[in-house]
Amino acid sequence: MSRRPALLLASSSLLLLAGCPSVGPALPQFPAEMQDIGESSLFPRQAAGYARGKLLMYDPDVVDLSIAYDRHAPELEHAVTLYFYPRRRDGEAEFTSAKGALTPVHAGARLVSERAFELAKNGQPHRGLLATFEFEDDFAGRRQPVSSQLLVVELPRRMFKARTTAPAAQAQAAEAGLLALLEQVAWDNDPD
Repeated sequence: MSRRPALLLASSSLLLLAGCPSVGPALPQFPAEMQDIGESSLFPRQAAGYARGKLLMYDPDVVDLSIAYDRHAPELEHAVTLYFYPRRRDGEAEFTSAKGALTPVHAGARLVSERAFELAKNGQPHRGLLATFEFEDDFAGRRQPVSSQLLVVELPRRMFKARTTAPAAQAQAAEAGLLALLEQVAWDNDPD
């Protein structure tokens, strides 16, 4: 039995039913934003001080998707996007590719640190690879130095990736916030 999150199955069913009835269902353009998801125990609306934002589906089978979470507080302005997609290569190769994709998009981005560490979820250990970059960007309503983190975790059938951005002065709080958020969402879900 598949462990695919119930909210994703419900979303894909709603998308298929949302077409024009006289000519059959209209196929959504991808990426497609999933609407009216409601509360979910897997990806709650509120978690660790973050509010769930857009849920984007990148294919019709709901195997490639992203979920945004944002936190707006004086001690931490933090944007987090969680990505879930089929595993096409090992975690090291995915990490190298994702790091390489970040620098051309953000002028002046420099790699500040990278490390491997263990993330535990539901009693299972997972190896995480974390890179931290710094660059200037428009964030939280103004141009400022930001800290951007990239986390990649290889699951048996899927890849999980997180991208985060926070003011550079809040880099340590942002990393702690990301780990707190990961405690409350089902990033380890690896459906058949």
